[in-house]
Formats: sequence, structure tokens, C-alpha cells
Amino acid sequence: RTQRRKWALSRDFKVRWSSPLVGKASCKARTLHAERILALACAAGCCVQEAARVLCGGAGVEGVAAVEAARAASAALRRAAGIWEAVSRAGHEAVASDANLCGERSAEAYAGVAEAMSAVALADAQAAVALAAEHRATPSRALAAKLHRGAAQLYDGASDALRAASRGLEAAPSALLYYLRLAPSLTMARARRCLAVDVRAADRTGEADSLLRRAKASLDATAAEPPP
Repeated sequence: RTQRRKWALSRDFKVRWSSPLVGKASCKARTLHAERILALACAAGCCVQEAARVLCGGAGVEGVAAVEAARAASAALRRAAGIWEAVSRAGHEAVASDANLCGERSAEAYAGVAEAMSAVALADAQAAVALAAEHRATPSRALAAKLHRGAAQLYDGASDALRAASRGLEAAPSALLYYLRLAPSLTMARARRCLAVDVRAADRTGEADSLLRRAKASLDATAAEPPP
């Protein structure tokens, strides 16, 4: 009787969800496990939207306002990272206890994708902190460059998580794969730009120009690659 009730409940869960990774009305939730995963993923997506709203609202401002906007965005992104970790745990639990989840799974239901998204959110948060360091009243560009390099390493860690996970690359949306290709190159270019400003201030113009040329060459090479 309990099994019949469980089967009926699972069968009746046919609500379409707007996946934060894929788009509007892009997936169905047929079980309570799937509902939980998508609800958590949407909560993480809301945190990312909040960070984007704060950063866009702070575009063009300088000084204290820019620093506060970057810090607020970083805090929202760190919340998103924590929620994505919960999504990953929920994905592991769902596969272990509910075979029905394997029939039609959203990208979020794959633990490897959720782990990668957690790393992406942390990388975005660190990139926001680096922007805050650049906009301080007395900017520490060496610190900002170090933070940008750390963000690039976190993006690379997200790519590694996808490759290591079962069906991670297969389940990941193409937009996520493209972002993981562009983001490390962009953050490294920002790191080189920060260093270039410092070395130019020390009258090492040739070294500064070299750093900027390397940054541009890396960005151009990445942008020239076709999307997945």
C-alpha cells in the first residue's frame, strides 16, 4: 500500500520548472526528490540574480559605492555556492533512494553539475572581491591580481569537477561549458591588467605593455574558439 501511494505521488508530480541552468519551463519534476532539487537550484539562481542586480546597479560608480556593491554581490554569490552544495547532496541522495529520478533528470539533478556550479559561484564571488579591491580609495592592485588569479583557479576547479563526475560533461548545459571556457581567460586578463598598472607606475613601460599584450592575446584566442 505504501509503495502504491508512493508510485501515485511520483506519477502525479508533473509540474514544469524553469531551470536556472537551461531556461523557462525546461524540465519536469516527477518526484519529491526532483522537486527539492529544482527548488534549491532556483533559490541559488535567485542569489545569482541578486548579485547581478547589485553589480549592474553599481556600474559606473567609483569609491565606496563600488566597493559596497562588489561586497554585496560577493555575499549573494557565496550564498548561492552554499545552496549549490545542498543541491549536490540532494542529487546524491536522490539517486541512491529513487530510481525514478534517473528517467528524466534536469541538469541540476546531476551532482557533478551542482558541484561545478558551487565552484563557479565561489569563483564569481572572489572575482567580485577582486573588483572591490580595485575600487578602494587606495587600491591594492597586487592584491586584486592575486584574487583574480585565485578566481581563475576556481573556474578551472569547476571544469575539473565536471570532467571527474559521472556524465558531468554530458549533462552540463552548453552555456555553462562556454562560460567555464571564457571566465578563466577573462579573470587572468584582469589580473595582468592590475599588474600592468603597477609596473607602469614604476616606469617599467615595456613590462606593462607585455602584460597587456599577453592578456589581449589570451582573450582573443579564447573568443575565437566556437561555442560548444
